[in-house]
Amino acid sequence: LEIADQYGRSATGQQARFLAANAHLQLGEDEQALALYEAYRGDGLLAASAIGAQAAILEDQGEHARAAELYRRAAADFESPATSPPFLLGAARAFAAAGNAEAAQAARKEVV
Repeated sequence: LEIADQYGRSATGQQARFLAANAHLQLGEDEQALALYEAYRGDGLLAASAIGAQAAILEDQGEHARAAELYRRAAADFESPATSPPFLLGAARAFAAAGNAEAAQAARKEVV
């Protein structure tokens, strides 16, 4: 986190923030990871991954509706045949868990 603090909004600082968030997540420190992912200000694949990680944490915490919206955002922010389908399936799962069958079905249809 020293690098993230020292280099702030630079690409190096943002990458350090993202990696620190991953480390906290691996250690089971979800709240610290969530805060760092939320503070991440990169773009491209890492930005989508940070959003997807936020969604996964919130889904684990039972915040399904919020998680679903973040999964959708991750899929849209970095459209790729490798990353968008898993994010959309995450959105479908979270929407279903939140009781929104219509949105879940719509997310599933986007995958196909």
